[in-house]
Amino acid sequence: MNKTLDKLIKFISKNFAFDETKYPELKDADEQKRFRFGLKHVSLHMAIALSKVAKSSERFDHGKEFDTTEIRADAVNTIINGLKLAELLNISGQEIIQEMESKYHDKIEDN
Repeated sequence: MNKTLDKLIKFISKNFAFDETKYPELKDADEQKRFRFGLKHVSLHMAIALSKVAKSSERFDHGKEFDTTEIRADAVNTIINGLKLAELLNISGQEIIQEMESKYHDKIEDN
């Protein structure tokens, strides 16, 4: 499983790079500025996705229809951004698994 997480982190790093092509303010930015920008940008994307989930949940509380289509996309985006954050912090797939197992005192089975 950790190899799968590492592959996902590598994929996200390649396809969601913080560079001056997509983000002109990063032109001539040093490593620290790119890191700070990345943390801010990932947190903004997470906040956007979670606010959409909250909005849908709130509508459901008021008896309105609940369509999971958008929330499913937001779930995927949240995972992408969580793994982008892991990449920024140099956290490997193995470290993610170890932290989860340690926190919840349970082993993740690799079938």
